[in-house]
Amino acid sequence: MSLKYYGKEIQKHSTKISGSTLTVDLGADTGSTAIFTNNIQTGYPTSNRWKQNLDGSFLNRFDNTTNVSEILRFMAGVLSASLDTRDSEPNKKTYGSIDTNENNLGSTDSINGRLPINHNSIGNDTLNYLANKNWVISGSTIFNGISVYHDNATTYTIDFDSNSSGTSTVSSSVDSELFGLGELSNGGASNFSVNIIGTQSFSDTGSISTPTAASNTHTTQSFITLSTTSFGTSNGLTLAKINTAQPAVIPAGFQDGKFVDVGGTTMDGTLTRKYHASKTSFTSVSSSGYYNFHDMKVGIKSGSQTDFVYKNGTDKNRFWAPIDQIETDLGTNSISDSETITRNLTAISRSLSGAPYLSGSTYEVSTKISGLFSPLYAASTTLVDLVASSVGVGSVTLSNDLISTNGGRVQTSGSTLETAVYANDLSKTRDTDEIPHHNDLAIVSASIVFRGGSDDNINQTGFGDTSFDILTKARNRNSSQSTLDTQNILYHSSSTFGQHHTSGSMAVYGRIQGFDGGSLTGTTEQFSGESFRIKLLDNVLAFNGTAFDTTFTREDLGTHDLQVKPGFLVDPGGAFRYWYAEDYHDSATFKYYIRRFQTSGTKTSMTLNVGATLVNWDSSSNGVAAAIIFKSGTSAGVTTSISTARLYDPSETTSNLIESGVTADNFKNPFSSNLDLYGNTGGNLSSTTYTIPLRSADGMFLNASDNELYVLIRYKGDPTPITSITLGFS
Repeated sequence: MSLKYYGKEIQKHSTKISGSTLTVDLGADTGSTAIFTNNIQTGYPTSNRWKQNLDGSFLNRFDNTTNVSEILRFMAGVLSASLDTRDSEPNKKTYGSIDTNENNLGSTDSINGRLPINHNSIGNDTLNYLANKNWVISGSTIFNGISVYHDNATTYTIDFDSNSSGTSTVSSSVDSELFGLGELSNGGASNFSVNIIGTQSFSDTGSISTPTAASNTHTTQSFITLSTTSFGTSNGLTLAKINTAQPAVIPAGFQDGKFVDVGGTTMDGTLTRKYHASKTSFTSVSSSGYYNFHDMKVGIKSGSQTDFVYKNGTDKNRFWAPIDQIETDLGTNSISDSETITRNLTAISRSLSGAPYLSGSTYEVSTKISGLFSPLYAASTTLVDLVASSVGVGSVTLSNDLISTNGGRVQTSGSTLETAVYANDLSKTRDTDEIPHHNDLAIVSASIVFRGGSDDNINQTGFGDTSFDILTKARNRNSSQSTLDTQNILYHSSSTFGQHHTSGSMAVYGRIQGFDGGSLTGTTEQFSGESFRIKLLDNVLAFNGTAFDTTFTREDLGTHDLQVKPGFLVDPGGAFRYWYAEDYHDSATFKYYIRRFQTSGTKTSMTLNVGATLVNWDSSSNGVAAAIIFKSGTSAGVTTSISTARLYDPSETTSNLIESGVTADNFKNPFSSNLDLYGNTGGNLSSTTYTIPLRSADGMFLNASDNELYVLIRYKGDPTPITSITLGFS
C-alpha cells in the first residue's frame, strides 16, 4: 500500500513506520525538496554487502548504520584527488627490552705503594681505616685487584632506553625503536605510562663485593611513574600519532612511542650513588666501596591497560673511591740518606816513559737510607739504586748496589754491614720475601770497579775527564725516583791508594803494560807505546840500538830523553809534561827520541811528516828537528861500506854533505862516536811533508838487505808536542 501524507510539519517527535514503505512525492516538476533531515543511514545494499571484499580499504569502515553524509564526504575527497583509500594500521613492533645506561662513569685510577708491617704506628687515620675495612693488607696495594673509579662521584647516573622487537611496515616516523601503543582515543592521544623500579646497595668492606638488599652497608629502593597524554616528547617519553596516507580524508587510528634516558637523577639515591642515609661527602674515605645497582626494571602501559608490562635492566656494580683525597691524606715518603762514605780500595797502574798511569781501580760507597717504607713503599727491583754517572773515560760497573722489593717483599738480604734492609735499630736484616716494617732502613755498601779499557784522559796539557759520579737514587711509594746524594770520585788524586801526597794526580791510560798500537813494519808512530823506541846510546850509530824498556819503571828517563805520554811526545820538564817535576833534567838543552822502522822491497824515495815544520839539525834555534839514520848509512850496511855513521837531515833540501866528523856535543851529535851530517839535496817540502830521494851515492838504500831506518826527533826549548811520525815509501 502507498501512503501519502498531506498536512503540517511535525517537529521534535519520532515517528516509526515498520512493515511498509514511506513515499514522499511532491510531483516530479515541482523543483522542491521532499525530505529535510540532519542525517540518514545508508541501509542495506542488495548486491554486495557492507564489509565484503573491502579489506584494507577505508570503505570497510562503512556499514548499514553509517550516515550517508559520512560516505558522501569521503567520496567527495576520493573523487577530487583520486586518493589512496587504505585504512589506518598499527605499528606491529612491540616493547622488546631495555638498555641500561651508565652516565659519567669516569675513569679508573689506583693508589701506588704497598702497606708495610706495623702500619698502625704511622698514625695515619686514612690508612688505618682502609686496613680495618679490608681494603689493604700488608705487602699489597690499596684496593688491590679492583678497578677503582674515582671521579664524577655525584654526577654518575643510570637511566634506561627502550628497544623495540619484531617487524612492522607502519610507523609514525623512520625511528626503528618505536613500538605500537594501541588505538587513539577519539582521535587524540591515549595515555602512555612508564614505571621505573630500582635498588642501589652499597658495601664499604672488602668482604662483600656484591652488596644486595639483604647484605649491605646501605640500601635505597624507589620507583617512579612517568606519563604523557600528548603527542611529542616529554620527560624522556615519546608518543606519536600514526597518520594514514591521506590524513585529510582518512583519519589516524593508532599511536606508537618509546622512552629514552628515563630514570637518572629523577630517582636520586637509587639510580645515583649513595653510601649513607645522610652522609653525602664523596671526599670522605668512608664513601669508598662497591655501589651495586640491581633489581632494576621498567614497565609500560597505554590506553585502557591496567597492568604494566616489565622488562629487566642489567645490574651495574662499580667500585668507587675518592682516590685523589686518599692520596692527599696518605701523603708521600720523606726519604733521606745519611752517613755516606766513599773509600778508595785498590788501583792497577802501568807506566810509560817511566811515568805511572791508572788503568783500573776499585772503590766502595756506603750509605744509609730512611723513609722508604712510610706510609707505603714501592715494589721495585730498584727501590734503592746506586748508579754511575758522568763517566767520561773507560767504564764503571757496580755490584751490591741495589735494594729490591720486587713483588712487594724484600728481595735483597745479607749479613750485617752488607747491602740489605735492616730493622730500625740495625739489630737484624730482613730476610728474603719478608714484608718490610714502616720504619726499616736500607743500607747499601756498593763495590765499584773502574776499568780504563782503551781510553785515556790525556790532553796536550793536563787532563780531560778526571772523575765520575756515583748517584744514590731511591723511589717513593709512587715509584718516582729521585737522587738523594752525589759522590764525586776522582779516578786518582794525590795521596790516594797509598801514594804520597806529592805524587799529584795520576792520569788514566787503560791499555795494559807494554801495549803499543804501532808496529815495526808500519809507517806511523802515534805514541801509544814504546815497543819500537830505541835508547839514546852509542850503539845507535852501529845500527844495533837497544830497545827501550817497556816494563813498569818509575822516573827513569835519561838526561836527554823526551817523554812519551799517550798521544804526545813531550819534554818531561816542560809545560806539556806529565808526572815529572817541572825542572826535570832542565840542564839538557836538547832532548831526543828515536823510533825504529822496517820496510821491504827496494825504494827510491820516501817522505817524512811529523806535523810540524822542522828546524835544521845543525841549527840551535828552538823547535822540532828530525834526522834519519839508514842501516845502509852505518857500518852495519850490507849494500854499502861505510865506517862513520851518516845522519840525514830532511829539512836541508839543498845540501849534500853538511859536516863530516861531527863530534859528541849533545846537539848535532848526542853520541860519543863521530858522525857525518848530510842534507836532503833534491828533496822538497809540501806543508809539513818532506820528500827525501834515496841517493845511493850518499849511502841511502832501502832494499832487501838494508831494510831498516831510525827516525830521530830532537826538541829544543818547549815546542808544541808532535803527535805522530808518518813515513811514506815509493
